[in-house]
Amino acid sequence: MEADATRACTEAAFEAGINFFDTANVYGRGAAETAWGEILSTRPRDSYVLATKVWGRMSDDPADQGLSPAQIAKQIDASLTRLKTDHVDLYQAHRFDPSVPLEDTVEALQRVVRQGKARYLGFSEWTPEQIRTAIDWPPSTRPSATPPSPTPSSPRAPTRGSGAGEGRLTGRAPPNTSLGTRPTPGGSSEPPRYASTMPELKRLHAGHASAVLAFELANRSYFAGSISDRGDDYFARFTEKYEDLLAEQEAGICAFHVLVDEEGSVLGRFNLVDIEDHSAELGYRVAQHATGRGVATEAVREVCRLAAVHYGLHTLRAATAVQNVASQKVLTKAGFVPVGPAGPAQLGGKSGTWFQRDLLLQPDGVE
Repeated sequence: MEADATRACTEAAFEAGINFFDTANVYGRGAAETAWGEILSTRPRDSYVLATKVWGRMSDDPADQGLSPAQIAKQIDASLTRLKTDHVDLYQAHRFDPSVPLEDTVEALQRVVRQGKARYLGFSEWTPEQIRTAIDWPPSTRPSATPPSPTPSSPRAPTRGSGAGEGRLTGRAPPNTSLGTRPTPGGSSEPPRYASTMPELKRLHAGHASAVLAFELANRSYFAGSISDRGDDYFARFTEKYEDLLAEQEAGICAFHVLVDEEGSVLGRFNLVDIEDHSAELGYRVAQHATGRGVATEAVREVCRLAAVHYGLHTLRAATAVQNVASQKVLTKAGFVPVGPAGPAQLGGKSGTWFQRDLLLQPDGVE
């Protein structure tokens, strides 16, 4: 369907009282999501209910399909980028994937909810037995499977649907999914099922100051092994410098984020600095005890998604020292490519390499 026809049909749907729109990543290999992203992004996000699906083959690579944790993580970010939103209301497993252990699929889908990227989970074209097994996982806890019931007075309640898929809703998340705020177990009267302990990426605010200082002090010697030390003056004037950061963020010059665990401790800092002309420089650091678990890669991917969806950026650059092999691997896995040498001025006296990611040509990370 041509773009003009798609827009006309969508507008007609709204006029007829339809506010539930259902698509899938595999439709046109992203083309359907892209079309609705262009159309729906001009409307208030709370004026419609948006659903998409995951499973289908997304490229000529036979491995680029299914419901593995890596594929789900990759495809939800790609879908959100194409749909130009920070979350979908319903995320559905399009088909059953017998090649992946069911518990792996369920835990990966629940992680999507915990990260605030989807509000509810569902199944499309699964058998009743497959759905029951997924709902009852893990068998030891056997959580209640009551689906949510939106009220007609709620702006998020679909009055009529457009292309609604079949399947039972199995996940729920609190409605607060704005940038820098992720759902927490305390944000809902019902604990999230298949609970994940994955850390959450949040936009920096004044309340993070003490945790950030503790993070910097605990990892100072570790960071000094690969990047220049901040110096004693940084810690002596921390409050002043922290307030300067918040002021820069408020002015739109930079965007700072912290990765926090369930106890509120900072595991990493992920910053976009020198935001100008749809580009920015990415800088990040991760606590020593959090390395080697894929935390940095996942957080960098999330920052890239935020850069495209929330900040309207097209390009990100990052410099890393020659000896910092771990950082080079993280950037490569997150879709960055080396573009040239980075001088000592950018790396505190060390030599290194500039990496770059085009957010328009690379909407999702690579494995």
